[in-house]
Amino acid sequence: MRKIGVVGSGSTVNDATVILNDGEEKKVKAEDLVTVDNRNGNKIMAVCRVGVGSNENLKAVGFSPGIAYAKLGKHPSNAKEFYLFTLDVLGDVSVGKLDKNRIVIAPSSDVELFENADNPMTSLGTSCGSVGYYKDHPSWEVPMLEKFIPYHIGVFATTGGGKSLLTRYQIIPFLQKAGYDVIIIDWKGSDYTPYFKAKFSMSDLALDEEGVVEYLCSSARAILLCFGC
Repeated sequence: MRKIGVVGSGSTVNDATVILNDGEEKKVKAEDLVTVDNRNGNKIMAVCRVGVGSNENLKAVGFSPGIAYAKLGKHPSNAKEFYLFTLDVLGDVSVGKLDKNRIVIAPSSDVELFENADNPMTSLGTSCGSVGYYKDHPSWEVPMLEKFIPYHIGVFATTGGGKSLLTRYQIIPFLQKAGYDVIIIDWKGSDYTPYFKAKFSMSDLALDEEGVVEYLCSSARAILLCFGC
């Protein structure tokens, strides 16, 4: 890992700003992962979001020698120039697993960048498998925690964004590997149907009215009232 800067003023438990060391503005990119060695006692993983460059000599709200140089097409002094990134906190990784951060991030805390050879995913705790990898880093497989499998899963993207491919090649195999049976409803009959052997049409599930009522009553353990029947 490489130190890239320190935390600036105004940090909270959820976000912070890292003031980059000289030259790091040419290396650090949006979505890079970092750790904050919080001077308040814990270690935090965060992601770089918005990068900002600032030069006190080029403030557009008033006239200055720097503005005069710029008007003449010349480069003003960069002595008062600095760069920073906003950080979105992912969580506390002090004990080898990802947990909610509850401690305010102290200004001047060191910030280190995960480089290619590092794998930040190993600090997120044990998992029952993975689904895909972190952007631009094929070796950083994203771990999935077993306790979250029963939660709702949503896959959202524009048309052609890869929703079906992600579901077919990553999510479904992951759930099956974790011991879950998967029921796939493919309304078009083209996204998943050609790739699975055990399949049936909706007509195979047709039930008469009495069968439907009996099933609903037994499942709900309640009296089913039917108006207008």
